[in-house]
Amino acid sequence: MSIDSKIYDDFKGYNAYQIGDAEKIIRHRHSKNFSSLIEKIEGCEAKARDQRQIKILERILSVKNRMARMKKEVDERDAVFMTFHLKERLAQVDEEKLREIDFHVVDLMSHCEQILDSLTCSETDMHIIEKFSSINEYLREMEEHCHDRMKVFRKEILERD
Repeated sequence: MSIDSKIYDDFKGYNAYQIGDAEKIIRHRHSKNFSSLIEKIEGCEAKARDQRQIKILERILSVKNRMARMKKEVDERDAVFMTFHLKERLAQVDEEKLREIDFHVVDLMSHCEQILDSLTCSETDMHIIEKFSSINEYLREMEEHCHDRMKVFRKEILERD
């Protein structure tokens, strides 16, 4: 399984749906990409366990747990801040901003995937640790983009209420 960079395929844009529905569609696609990354990490985790590489396993589990937490947030965030009566469309500028953010998140996921695909999980400790540190940096940046994404929705709601 690999990252689906075409998250906007068969998606008509945020303006074509109710805000909550459009947001759920994209969140679901991000969630599937997180599942793909977690699956790749689990393969590396199993190798590290078999080889009893404790230091590497700690780093792998740290990244895996962070990624699993992020996936859970994406899965469970049912846009609590969006009221049911809000049926108006997002402004075009905001839709462009959301699109930009969504593609940044997918790009970061692709970078993580490339790193994970390049690992043999039997390399020297420092090499693997450096790569997992890079993945952690990408995850941190992804979190920032996801927070920016939510800010766009909140801003739209506050301006309309």
